[in-house]
Amino acid sequence: REPSLAQLAALLTGATDAMLAALGASLARIRPEPLGSGGLPAALRALLEDWRLRVPAMRFELLLDPAPERFGLAASDTEEAALRIVAEALDNAVRHARAAVVVVSARRDGPLLVLQVSDDGHGLPAESADEGPGLRVMRELAQRCGGRVRLATGESGGAELLVELPWA
Repeated sequence: REPSLAQLAALLTGATDAMLAALGASLARIRPEPLGSGGLPAALRALLEDWRLRVPAMRFELLLDPAPERFGLAASDTEEAALRIVAEALDNAVRHARAAVVVVSARRDGPLLVLQVSDDGHGLPAESADEGPGLRVMRELAQRCGGRVRLATGESGGAELLVELPWA
């Protein structure tokens, strides 16, 4: 009823709404929502677009087979694992590889989803006694879904991550 308090309450409400919107945007980066609407292809597109905006000096490419509209859906935990694995692989390529180009490929191969993340960076260390926490997380995510992860030196000399996940 007090006009000055009403104005203050309106300001507080506006600030709270703005903070909630910012928090929602941050959470969307951590756990993108396109999985719900456009499935894995849309989520991968959004993830790569985010990286293009964050690191414009690098080139990020996405290859999908079949076309996104015929890609189909898998169990939500499998799709989420696939997205999180690619996100971790991209983070590794940006932070460690000094790559100029990163290519993400997602293709259906019968009952499998085959993900490949390749970069043209400086490659893998000659002696890799311990795998880092990122690779451990990727392996755990894949194993929970009944899949597997392999890391090797790619044709361009950079790192190549190959992931196979069941895709019913």
